Amino acid sequence: MRSFITRAGRKLKDLFGGDQEVETDSSPLAVSYVPREGVQEQIVQRLDGEKNLFHIAGEPGVGKTFLLDWVEDEFGDEYAVERVELGSHHSIQTVAQKIYRTILGDIPESVKEGDREITGISGSASAGGFGGGGGVSWTRNPPEWAEDRFQYIEALDQMADYIPDGHKRLICLDDVHNVDDDEKKIKDALSEIAEVLGPEVTLLSVGRLQFKGQVPVIRLSTFSEAQSVELLMNEVPEMETATARELHDRVSGHPYYLGLLADIEDPAAAIEVPEGDIRDYIEEEYLEALGGDEERFLQATSPLTELDEYVCSAVLADEDGFDQVGVRRLLRDLNKRVIVQDKRTGPDGTTRYAIHDKFREFLLRQESNPGEIHVAAFEFYTDQLRGQIASDETDFEQGTQSTTLCTHHLSALIELQEQQQSVAGFLERALGEDGLPFYTATVLLDELKAWPTDDVPETVVSTVLSTLEDREPLARYFFDEKVDRSWAEQLYDQEVFADPDIPHMQYLSSIIDVHPDFVVKVITNLDSEDPNTRRWLISIAGDLPADCSG
Repeated sequence: MRSFITRAGRKLKDLFGGDQEVETDSSPLAVSYVPREGVQEQIVQRLDGEKNLFHIAGEPGVGKTFLLDWVEDEFGDEYAVERVELGSHHSIQTVAQKIYRTILGDIPESVKEGDREITGISGSASAGGFGGGGGVSWTRNPPEWAEDRFQYIEALDQMADYIPDGHKRLICLDDVHNVDDDEKKIKDALSEIAEVLGPEVTLLSVGRLQFKGQVPVIRLSTFSEAQSVELLMNEVPEMETATARELHDRVSGHPYYLGLLADIEDPAAAIEVPEGDIRDYIEEEYLEALGGDEERFLQATSPLTELDEYVCSAVLADEDGFDQVGVRRLLRDLNKRVIVQDKRTGPDGTTRYAIHDKFREFLLRQESNPGEIHVAAFEFYTDQLRGQIASDETDFEQGTQSTTLCTHHLSALIELQEQQQSVAGFLERALGEDGLPFYTATVLLDELKAWPTDDVPETVVSTVLSTLEDREPLARYFFDEKVDRSWAEQLYDQEVFADPDIPHMQYLSSIIDVHPDFVVKVITNLDSEDPNTRRWLISIAGDLPADCSG
């Protein structure tokens, strides 16, 4: 096994070396990086081991993102490293699709194009001479796995043999807890993907999930006393060792709060704050220590899940005085602190940022009226999507990301009972026959599925149901065991289940174990003359639980 000291040496030299000219960065956890030799050693061992899947688990703010940065820097020469940010509403299928697209880029174009096949011969070529005035036409037969599709795990299995020998790929799946499914299914899916891909590809998932059993897990805990003291005294050299130890005890060694403490005016004053109030106190002091523009900007944009110069300048009121250039500068400055993290670079080269989860929760507790920001952000993202629909050039990645971000504000408007006509109009366009592509549209449907219809404005409910009538694939996706039953009750009241069509029959089949009483109600009140429908409903009646089958 390679020596961890050798592997880590370059990084630690970069972090602590005084000879190099480096950009000034005020983040305590970026400059005064406190190495976690034990955890880093485990990562080296996992990458040297036989298993090609492992997981880093930790609560918010313990340094998962910084550790992932270290992995990218440390192993970037040895592996082709791809970092995949997973957001809310991403499904297991999305994860597989993102891995698929990464691996597809590793396979030579000649393999993806497939073998050539003669499709026609013309002129003198048909007489046996290819040098004359005739010609030969060819077509390519690409392998099935090279065509983007929805059976991504099956495609990965088929394409694994074509990954070039010696090409080592490391895929880091960040914030895997955001995937919209239960922990066991996520773990099982990642295990299956890792197995089919083989040893040339390693998957590293990072997030709050614990993944007990089957998948090797590296657990990232809070700082030890020695690590806390090192960080605080590096950042605040005049601090006494005893003070640093006491502050460690007060925040239980939590790296996020230690990072904030190092930036407030009088860290030692936190010692006197009652235990139940100390975390709020630290965040409040930190916010007050920021410049006026920074504080106003963070307070105003806290309802946004992702920040860039375009959305921020669009949603902030004109009187706030934040134009695109000013916002870009603010985001870069805030990124040098512990509270704002750069998440990814979009297809247009724009860097996206996010307020640290814990600090954002604190800001939202201070925000009494986020409605205006939600309305403005909803309009911003729906304008983007309408433009893509109108141009018939929906970029898959950008369209899906814009839709994902839009759903957050869509739900907020539903909860606030605001902009009902605007929401309904957008859904009619997006879910309509010439609207968003299937996969992108399912992101919206996943959000709507979870809402009981009693909590959704009536005009929105009727728009969704009427639009799905004309787009059967989306109707089949929407009506499954995960959709809130109230949506089906709406259709039952409209007598749709008196003579159900294919999507609704499939729905009944999916809920036999979940809502057997609803299935019985439909069978009992069936009013269809179609023999196939009647025969099918009789067949599923036999699958009902024993206490319902009568």
